[in-house]
Amino acid sequence: MGNVIQNNSASALVPSKDATGTSIADQSLTVAGTAVAMMATAAASGTNQVHWTLTGANAYYTLDGSDPVGGSNGHYVPENSSAVWSKETAAAAIWIREGATSARIHISELQSR
Repeated sequence: MGNVIQNNSASALVPSKDATGTSIADQSLTVAGTAVAMMATAAASGTNQVHWTLTGANAYYTLDGSDPVGGSNGHYVPENSSAVWSKETAAAAIWIREGATSARIHISELQSR
């Protein structure tokens, strides 16, 4: 079973909207055997936080710009984990799967009420 990490301000967050008031579409990222940045596109200007869920496999991530190397570099995240991070942390995150099975990260952008 995965972990859920939530900061104290998460309950005051709502889905991010663009300049026209339309909700920002969720993103889905495949985490495979090659390191990949979490945020393929920059977060919307009103986004404060990013909610993510990892499914399908365990993975590792780094925040220092280096590529994670399973077991020797990076933070371990078990399958079905979820967290709310600042958009800056999400933008810095680089992911790689553990083992041969690719994982998916579902990403939702959030902003303060």
